[in-house]
Amino acid sequence: MNKLLYFFFIFAILGALVSNVMAANSTNSTIPDFNRQITPQDKAVFDGILEPFFKIYSLLRYIAFAAAGIAMLYAAFLFMGSGSDISKREKAKAVLVGTFIGLVLILGFPFIFEYLVS
Repeated sequence: MNKLLYFFFIFAILGALVSNVMAANSTNSTIPDFNRQITPQDKAVFDGILEPFFKIYSLLRYIAFAAAGIAMLYAAFLFMGSGSDISKREKAKAVLVGTFIGLVLILGFPFIFEYLVS
C-alpha cells in the first residue's frame, strides 16, 4: 500500500511541476484561451519542457524494473521456503501483487499522461 501511495505522490509532484511550468510560460496566465488551436511552435515548446521529465521517467523505469525483478525473486524464495506456513505464502503473494501493480503504474504512466495532456 505504501508503494502505491509513493507512486501517486510522484505523479502528483510531476503534474504540479508541469502545470507550474506551463503557467509560467503562457502569454496571458490570468485568463487562458481554451478555444485557441495549438500551433506547431507551442507543441515544440511543450515537448522541450517535457523532455527532462521523460528522461527522468526513463531512468525511474529502469530502476523500477530492477527492483521488480528483485522483489519477484524475494517472493519466489518466500513461497518456496514457506513449506506449510500459510502466512509466508500470503506474504509472498502480497509482495508479488504489489510488484505487478507497481509495474502496471510505471508502464501506464505515459498513456495516462498523454490522455491528460491531449
